[in-house]
Amino acid sequence: MTMAPSSRLDQISTVSSKVLFREIQTHAALRLPRLKYAARGVAGCFMVLLSIAALPALALVNSRNFCFLFPLGTMLIGGILMHFDQNKFPSECATLGDLARKCAGLNFGRLVTFGAKPRDADLWAALLEVLTEHSLIKKTAITTETILLQTQFRAAS
Repeated sequence: MTMAPSSRLDQISTVSSKVLFREIQTHAALRLPRLKYAARGVAGCFMVLLSIAALPALALVNSRNFCFLFPLGTMLIGGILMHFDQNKFPSECATLGDLARKCAGLNFGRLVTFGAKPRDADLWAALLEVLTEHSLIKKTAITTETILLQTQFRAAS
């Protein structure tokens, strides 16, 4: 099978996205974008959150009975579901080219250290990748005029 930047990630590997990303990180020592939970992981997360919400209520209502074991068991099952979830690729990383662009942005400094030639456009692309990885702001909404730390900006004004 030939791989090209347009090759879909879900079609180029026989292993799960979680295993593929772990292998890339091990062999290339690159920082990769975060994987998204698949249905099993989302269900596990929901179970953990429900269990956390139920524990204080059960402790107040009935402290002598062992009702609190049910939410603890549910929390344990939810954690197991999250741990064994195979994850899925981020929506912005559908192809091998998307993953390469995202990785280049997230590892800009390391790549420059290894000899990559930094250009202003590449630096801006790297900054966008890092900002979108750590915030809820969409890449298209970030410009040179975007204020990132708005609460500090308002406090200083």
